[in-house]
Amino acid sequence: SLDANNIEAVEEAYELIYEAIEADGPFDGILGFSQGATLAYSFLDHHAKAHPFDPPLFRCGVFICAIPPFLMEDGEVVYRQDVASLSIPSLHIACSRDPVYKHSQALYQHCQKGTAVMINLDKGHTIPGDPKSAAAIGKAVRDLTQRAVFAY
Repeated sequence: SLDANNIEAVEEAYELIYEAIEADGPFDGILGFSQGATLAYSFLDHHAKAHPFDPPLFRCGVFICAIPPFLMEDGEVVYRQDVASLSIPSLHIACSRDPVYKHSQALYQHCQKGTAVMINLDKGHTIPGDPKSAAAIGKAVRDLTQRAVFAY
């Protein structure tokens, strides 16, 4: 399970994100791949709970091959039950040959209906770069930015 050292490391990562926003922001969106996507989602949840009356820090999020925020219990992934549903528009890129494919689907399902879009690609645990996948991702990101602009 999550121990004190891991919690401290996650909190340090949140601080680094806040520092990046302060130094170089604001940003329209947040993007993460794999563990970075899990951290990005967890950060959004953390910020929303710490600042419940503030607007979201980002207009949208992109999560590639992501796992919902989780704990490890007896070697098994257990989704955290204290994580809120994401309300900003989001794009979830899942790869059907990825070992975390079912987790990517679970993160998508955790978002508020009507705000999240998922695209499924026949790839492994990677950011797909072949022309067909890149075109699909590019179109989905363009659609996401349109939804994000009109959501706020």
